Amino acid sequence: MHVKSLLMVLGLVLKYTSANCSDSQVFERCQRCCALLFSTHECDYNDVLRLKINANGVLGAIWDNSPVAAVVRPQCLLELWELKNQSGSHRTFGLDGLPMIYHFDRYGFEHMASSAKCTCIN
Repeated sequence: MHVKSLLMVLGLVLKYTSANCSDSQVFERCQRCCALLFSTHECDYNDVLRLKINANGVLGAIWDNSPVAAVVRPQCLLELWELKNQSGSHRTFGLDGLPMIYHFDRYGFEHMASSAKCTCIN
Protein backbone atom coordinates (compact mmCIF):
# COMPACT_ATOMS: atom_id res chain seq x y z
CA MET A 1 0.00 0.00 0.00
CA HIS A 2 2.88 2.38 0.77
CA VAL A 3 4.32 1.94 -2.75
CA LYS A 4 0.94 2.68 -4.31
CA SER A 5 0.65 5.93 -2.33
CA LEU A 6 4.16 6.92 -3.35
CA LEU A 7 3.35 6.30 -7.02
CA MET A 8 0.20 8.41 -6.75
CA VAL A 9 2.18 11.30 -5.27
CA LEU A 10 4.86 10.93 -7.94
CA GLY A 11 2.16 11.01 -10.61
CA LEU A 12 0.75 14.25 -9.21
CA VAL A 13 4.20 15.82 -9.08
CA LEU A 14 4.83 14.89 -12.72
CA LYS A 15 1.40 16.20 -13.74
CA TYR A 16 2.08 19.59 -12.21
CA THR A 17 5.72 20.06 -13.22
CA SER A 18 5.94 19.81 -16.99
CA ALA A 19 8.98 21.40 -18.62
CA ASN A 20 6.93 24.20 -20.20
CA CYS A 21 5.18 25.13 -16.96
CA SER A 22 8.38 25.46 -14.98
CA ASP A 23 10.27 27.40 -17.66
CA SER A 24 12.02 30.22 -15.78
CA GLN A 25 12.25 32.23 -19.02
CA VAL A 26 8.49 32.20 -19.60
CA PHE A 27 8.07 35.99 -19.54
CA GLU A 28 10.98 36.61 -21.89
CA ARG A 29 8.59 35.29 -24.54
CA CYS A 30 6.11 38.06 -23.69
CA GLN A 31 7.64 41.17 -22.12
CA ARG A 32 4.30 42.97 -21.69
CA CYS A 33 2.40 40.00 -20.25
CA CYS A 34 0.99 40.00 -16.75
CA ALA A 35 -0.15 36.37 -16.96
CA LEU A 36 -0.47 33.50 -19.39
CA LEU A 37 -3.58 31.30 -19.36
CA PHE A 38 -3.43 27.73 -20.66
CA SER A 39 -6.14 25.30 -21.73
CA THR A 40 -3.94 22.28 -20.89
CA HIS A 41 -1.96 21.29 -17.80
CA GLU A 42 1.14 20.89 -20.00
CA CYS A 43 1.28 24.67 -20.64
CA ASP A 44 1.30 24.41 -24.43
CA TYR A 45 2.63 27.76 -25.71
CA ASN A 46 0.85 27.18 -29.02
CA ASP A 47 -2.46 27.39 -27.15
CA VAL A 48 -2.08 30.28 -24.71
CA LEU A 49 -4.02 33.43 -23.87
CA ARG A 50 -1.62 36.26 -23.05
CA LEU A 51 -2.99 38.84 -20.62
CA LYS A 52 -1.15 42.15 -20.85
CA ILE A 53 -0.32 44.21 -17.78
CA ASN A 54 -3.50 46.01 -16.64
CA ALA A 55 -5.72 43.64 -18.66
CA ASN A 56 -9.35 43.91 -17.61
CA GLY A 57 -12.36 42.24 -19.23
CA VAL A 58 -13.88 39.07 -20.64
CA LEU A 59 -11.78 36.18 -21.92
CA GLY A 60 -13.77 35.92 -25.16
CA ALA A 61 -15.75 33.14 -26.80
CA ILE A 62 -12.80 30.85 -27.52
CA TRP A 63 -11.35 31.09 -23.99
CA ASP A 64 -14.60 31.26 -22.00
CA ASN A 65 -14.44 28.44 -19.41
CA SER A 66 -11.29 27.02 -21.06
CA PRO A 67 -8.35 27.91 -18.76
CA VAL A 68 -7.02 25.13 -16.55
CA ALA A 69 -3.71 26.75 -15.55
CA ALA A 70 -1.88 30.07 -15.47
CA VAL A 71 1.60 31.42 -15.03
CA VAL A 72 1.62 34.81 -13.30
CA ARG A 73 4.49 37.30 -13.61
CA PRO A 74 6.33 38.03 -10.34
CA GLN A 75 4.79 40.97 -8.44
CA CYS A 76 1.53 40.67 -10.42
CA LEU A 77 -1.97 39.68 -9.36
CA LEU A 78 -4.33 37.70 -11.60
CA GLU A 79 -8.00 37.82 -10.66
CA LEU A 80 -10.45 35.45 -12.37
CA TRP A 81 -14.26 35.40 -12.22
CA GLU A 82 -16.77 32.77 -13.18
CA LEU A 83 -19.09 35.22 -14.95
CA LYS A 84 -18.34 37.64 -17.79
CA ASN A 85 -19.19 40.77 -15.80
CA GLN A 86 -16.49 40.04 -13.18
CA SER A 87 -18.96 38.56 -10.76
CA GLY A 88 -19.79 35.12 -9.43
CA SER A 89 -17.15 32.82 -8.01
CA HIS A 90 -13.76 34.54 -7.82
CA ARG A 91 -10.12 33.43 -7.41
CA THR A 92 -6.86 35.38 -7.15
CA PHE A 93 -3.37 34.17 -8.00
CA GLY A 94 0.07 35.73 -7.82
CA LEU A 95 2.03 38.45 -6.03
CA ASP A 96 4.90 36.00 -5.57
CA GLY A 97 8.56 36.73 -6.17
CA LEU A 98 8.96 34.09 -8.90
CA PRO A 99 6.86 33.11 -11.91
CA MET A 100 4.37 30.65 -10.49
CA ILE A 101 2.27 28.03 -12.24
CA TYR A 102 -1.23 27.71 -10.83
CA HIS A 103 -3.28 24.65 -11.79
CA PHE A 104 -6.89 25.68 -11.27
CA ASP A 105 -8.15 22.21 -10.33
CA ARG A 106 -6.29 22.66 -7.04
CA TYR A 107 -8.49 25.67 -6.35
CA GLY A 108 -11.80 24.28 -7.62
CA PHE A 109 -11.72 26.64 -10.61
CA GLU A 110 -10.80 24.46 -13.60
CA HIS A 111 -12.78 25.36 -16.77
CA MET A 112 -14.66 28.12 -14.89
CA ALA A 113 -13.00 31.46 -15.76
CA SER A 114 -14.93 33.87 -17.99
CA SER A 115 -13.44 37.25 -17.08
CA ALA A 116 -10.13 38.49 -15.74
CA LYS A 117 -8.15 41.39 -14.38
CA CYS A 118 -4.36 41.37 -14.13
CA THR A 119 -2.32 44.12 -12.46
CA CYS A 120 1.31 44.48 -11.43
CA ILE A 121 2.80 46.52 -8.60
CA ASN A 122 6.05 47.43 -10.41
